[in-house]
Formats: sequence, structure tokens, C-alpha cells
Amino acid sequence: MAAIGIGGIAKQLIDRLPARAALVLCLAWVVAAVSVAATYSIRTRGHALQRQRAQVARILELLGPDTSIQSIGAPAPLVLSGMRNPTRHQIFVDGLNEYVDDTWPGGLRGFANWVGREQPTVLSLNRDRVPRWLNRTIEREYRPAGPALGWAWYVHRSVAP
Repeated sequence: MAAIGIGGIAKQLIDRLPARAALVLCLAWVVAAVSVAATYSIRTRGHALQRQRAQVARILELLGPDTSIQSIGAPAPLVLSGMRNPTRHQIFVDGLNEYVDDTWPGGLRGFANWVGREQPTVLSLNRDRVPRWLNRTIEREYRPAGPALGWAWYVHRSVAP
């Protein structure tokens, strides 16, 4: 796309200016664009992804190879671990909570009870809040294991502290 844009600019400049001036202006534009892109790339680079990978690797290392993760509003640990959610429902915003409430046997409370019966080793939840419908299951079956970069961990009570 950049080459097409530069080609379009070059065509317009050649139609209006001598070839040498058009070439100089075109090259100046390319140098300026590459400089802006490189500067943005270097200054906005973060290491969040590396930290998130390390956090997921660490919890899997601590808990062992049989660890299961259930995402409820925080799918990043599943992606970073290469694991799959035990259910297709993991995002509960923008009307999806109403969908689960209408379609899951027992609604959202039934879903929360199902999570409690399935006993995934770890729950990864949106860091901002535990959904109200999940509070009882969390209190009964899980304990907080600390925040991660972008989500919160809850570990099943069967796991040694």
C-alpha cells in the first residue's frame, strides 16, 4: 500500500514538476515517512506481552501439566498457554451475558454452578471485577492468587497454597 501511495505521489509530482525535483521531493517524503514510522515503532514498544507470557508460564510451571484454565472475561492466558476454554462462553459483555443467561440451563447462576462442578484449576477473570453471578462460586471454590498484567488469577481451593 505504501508503494502504491508513493507511486501516486510520484505521478502527481512528475506531472507538475521537472523530473529531478519530483524525484527529490518523492525521496524526501519516503525518508520522512520511514523516520516517523521508525520513531513511533521504537517509542511505543512495550514489553507487556513478554511479561504476560512469563506470568502464564510461571503459573503453569507452579501448578503442573494437568492445570486447566477457565476464562471468564480474560482470554489472554488461554491464548498465551495454547489451551482451550472448557466452554465456548468466556466473554460476558455487550449482550453476551444476556445470551448465556437465556440459553444456559439455569442461566448465569447455572453457568457459575457448572464452573464450580467442573473445578478448573485456575480461573482467569477480568481484572476490574468479578461478575456478580460468579461471586458465590468464587467464594466457595476458589481463592485469589493475585493479579496478572490484564487479568486476575483465582486458584481452586484443592490446590495447596
